[in-house]
Amino acid sequence: MLIQRDWDTMRHWIHNKTKNSPHLELQVLAKTYQKREVIGLKISTGRGKPVIVVVGAEVGRDWITTAIILNYINHLLTHAQTDKLVEHYDFYFIPVANPDGYVYSFEQDRIWAKNRVEFETGIKCTSGHLPVGLNIDRNWFFFPKLIRQNECLGVFGGHQTISEKETRAMKEILNNCSSNLIAFINLRGFSRLITIPYANAQYVSNNYDLMIEILSAVTDKLRENHNAHYYYGSTARLFYNYTGNCADWVKVKLNVPIVYTIYLQLDENVFPDPTHIVPLVQQFSAILTNTMAIAGNIYGPLFNSYPKNTSSILIFIAFYVSVI
Repeated sequence: MLIQRDWDTMRHWIHNKTKNSPHLELQVLAKTYQKREVIGLKISTGRGKPVIVVVGAEVGRDWITTAIILNYINHLLTHAQTDKLVEHYDFYFIPVANPDGYVYSFEQDRIWAKNRVEFETGIKCTSGHLPVGLNIDRNWFFFPKLIRQNECLGVFGGHQTISEKETRAMKEILNNCSSNLIAFINLRGFSRLITIPYANAQYVSNNYDLMIEILSAVTDKLRENHNAHYYYGSTARLFYNYTGNCADWVKVKLNVPIVYTIYLQLDENVFPDPTHIVPLVQQFSAILTNTMAIAGNIYGPLFNSYPKNTSSILIFIAFYVSVI
């Protein structure tokens, strides 16, 4: 089990793992404002498979999501010859989407969320300091009339859409694999929720009913096998004004079939500790495996490289008919 305690330890683990794992490829997607690498990790045992993208630590304080992703990567590599997901899908992981905020949360301010870009502005925040950073998970859309224009707020999402090096790098990766992208998962901490687009209550995703039925089955399995109780629903139903987020952008711009954000928390402690990593990896693995067992056989045949399994398709058509 990897328990990363600082940025350098994590990077050392990633580089060693890449050198010793033929199925794991490291890509440097961008350099942040403070010159840290935004790292992408690809797992593939073949070419042209449908792609699952998993993102962690868009919010600086979400350390647990990075630990979950890296331990899950280790699991996939260890079981590359037998894991059905690795057999049928390529994976693309971004373990730390916000490296500057991640480091700042470790070293200075545990609850820090934003990145560390500095603004050339004459205003000062109530603390007396100049405003620093924007919330990159709210940088995917620009809503000029909303309060998020205030640079001092923790939810500030910037003055224009996808303005940051971090979000631009993620956008490029998502666009590059969009034709093969079957699933996008954003990992967050501090709750037990699974949310699907959209944050705006006026809009409903084109497969909303199907995703709700899938998540109903997935969360039933979580309760049964892991004694973990997760709520699920649209972002608008479970949050107030969570605008500008990445999952909504992926859904509306790329029309990816399976899009959700998972908020992982083991117990009522505000901050997770290292003993939470293994059970949360198991929960994440269960969510993803059970989702793809259902949704993969509904949407997988739309991708040319997906293995056609008529019996599986009929089983899941029967499942869908039984729940609508």
